[in-house]
Amino acid sequence: MGKVLDSVGCNFLGSFEKGVRNGRSTKFWKDRWVGGEVLKERFARLYNLETCKEALVADRGSFVGKVWVWKWSWRRPPLGREDSGFSVKVLRTVLDEKRSGMREVGSRGDPTSWVKAIPSKINVFYWRANLARLPCRESLDKCGIDLDSTLCLRCNREVETVSHALFSCEKVNALWLLMGRWWNLDVSST
Repeated sequence: MGKVLDSVGCNFLGSFEKGVRNGRSTKFWKDRWVGGEVLKERFARLYNLETCKEALVADRGSFVGKVWVWKWSWRRPPLGREDSGFSVKVLRTVLDEKRSGMREVGSRGDPTSWVKAIPSKINVFYWRANLARLPCRESLDKCGIDLDSTLCLRCNREVETVSHALFSCEKVNALWLLMGRWWNLDVSST
């Protein structure tokens, strides 16, 4: 049946994940066991750093008491962002979520949730805004970029933070009101 479905474009076997159990029969990088993807494809640069490409899940970590401790085997330490925005921390979070069955609490207290109906660029923008990681004048100044002023370019009254740029600037509020009228929504000014 799987081959018949595959022949009409339905990836039957690809829709299943392998059960891990004790991790001694599941290949960490090559089996589809977490997130519906093969980790070597999702984290290709990290996979290239791996010294043991055939490692099992059990080889990559174990419980110490009630805490899971990861054991990595890299040919060199991974850089902060090895895969265009993906990092070791992201990989660990994905794996921890699978292992524990629940999301790890983020720095802002909210889990990252992607809305499939919204383009990925919008999801990434929301995620970065939620973490206050958009290139506003305040964050550029903190990074050592020389600016004439950190005041908002639109209102020239307050320091341009992510929150100010998106919500509290009077010029931005006027734009939100116009968009609300266009969509027939009641958007009150804050």
